[in-house]
Amino acid sequence: PFTGLESTRRKLAPPKKPTAGQFQEWIQSDALLYSALLSRFRDDLRMYRGLKIGIWRQYNPDTDAHYQSAEPVIQVNKIMSMLSGSLRQIRFPARTQKEREQAARMEAAAYWLIEQIELHHRQGGHQEFYLDLGFYALVFGRQVVQCIPDLSDGDYPWWISTLDPGTCFPIWGHGKRGMIRMSRMYTT
Repeated sequence: PFTGLESTRRKLAPPKKPTAGQFQEWIQSDALLYSALLSRFRDDLRMYRGLKIGIWRQYNPDTDAHYQSAEPVIQVNKIMSMLSGSLRQIRFPARTQKEREQAARMEAAAYWLIEQIELHHRQGGHQEFYLDLGFYALVFGRQVVQCIPDLSDGDYPWWISTLDPGTCFPIWGHGKRGMIRMSRMYTT
């Protein structure tokens, strides 16, 4: 038993390299875990696009008038515009003058990072970064942002992009492990 006075270290063997078939199996099982959520995403997207028709039980297409509202699209677009147009406020707490100076430098770096994210996102042919985030949050109820290091660019060493939540399947560990795997699968 461990007494706190001594500890032993085990040398762990490296894990086996997964095969292509194993990756395919993981992705399929992850997508299956999220099948109910994907179905809801498709319904919500159909409603946003005006393709979903809500009807009551006694609806008779021969005698009842068809009614379709653009209100969901209007509301989503309004809220999305308000969210993307709101000012970003970054504030680091400080107790002393020296801490305030350090906090001001961190705030300036954070504002610079946001500017760079928005600039590179638009240069990639997308709309504003915060419009994308707002759309995904309002229509799908979640956002997925991919951040990959780009060591070839010394000025801005990241690739940051928004991803369609309907193609991403995170698998979470238990307790302190966090996310252990993210599978992506495109369907048409």
